[in-house]
Amino acid sequence: QGATNSSNCLMVLKPNGQPASGLNNTPTSPITGGGIYGSAFGVAIDKLGYIWSGNFGWGGSQYWPASGSVTKLSPQGAPISPSTGYTSGLSRVQGIAVDQSNNIWMASYQNNAVVVYPNQTTNAVSFVDAPNTEPFGMAITSDGYAWVTYTGSDTVSKLRYSNGGISKVFTVNLPSGSNPKGIAVDAQGNAWVAAGAISTVYAINASGSTVSTYTGQGLNGPWGISVDAKGNIWV
Repeated sequence: QGATNSSNCLMVLKPNGQPASGLNNTPTSPITGGGIYGSAFGVAIDKLGYIWSGNFGWGGSQYWPASGSVTKLSPQGAPISPSTGYTSGLSRVQGIAVDQSNNIWMASYQNNAVVVYPNQTTNAVSFVDAPNTEPFGMAITSDGYAWVTYTGSDTVSKLRYSNGGISKVFTVNLPSGSNPKGIAVDAQGNAWVAAGAISTVYAINASGSTVSTYTGQGLNGPWGISVDAKGNIWV
C-alpha cells in the first residue's frame, strides 16, 4: 500500500484472524505465484472450491502483464493458473462472482467489459455496454442473473449469460458522480450497492426499482458490501 509497485502475494486468514498456517490441509499464508500481482477488489470461490483472485496489476516492469489478469488457486492455495495468470479478455480485473453453473464473472475495469469464463474454462465471453463505463462490482442472484456496477457511468446493470453470450436485462441509473463500487444480493433478490463518492448505499429490487437509500451512520466512501446468512448488510 502506497508503494509504486503492486504486491505479488495474497493473504489468507483463519477464522480468528491469524495467518493460515497450512495445518490440516489448509493454505499457508501468504500465497504467491499463479500471476498474483496487485490483488484487487475481487476474490471468489467457485463450486469446486477453487479460488479466483483478480490482479489489477499496476507499476513494476518486472511483472507481466501490466494490465492485470486473474489467478486461479487450488483450495489449498496452490497455483493453477500460469505465472502471468489468465489474461483472456481481461484488463485490470476488479469484482469477481461465480454463478450456479460455475461460470466465473469478472468486472474488467480498464477495457469496460464484463467477462465470463464459462464453467472454469478460459474461453472468454465479453460484454461491453458502452465506452468509459468502468465495471467494478459483480454479484449473482439466486436465479443466476448477474449484477454489475459501473463506476464510470454511475449505473448498475442486470445481465444474463445464456447460449454462449451475455445480454443486458436492464440498467438502473444512479445520481451523477455517485461512483458505485461494491454490490451484493440478499435472499429476497435485492441488490445492495455501495456508492462510494456520495457515501450512500442503495437497495434495488429484482425489477430494477430503488426501494431504499441509506446515508449517514458512519458511511464514508463505501467500497465493499456483503450480506450475511441472517440478511444483515455489511459495508
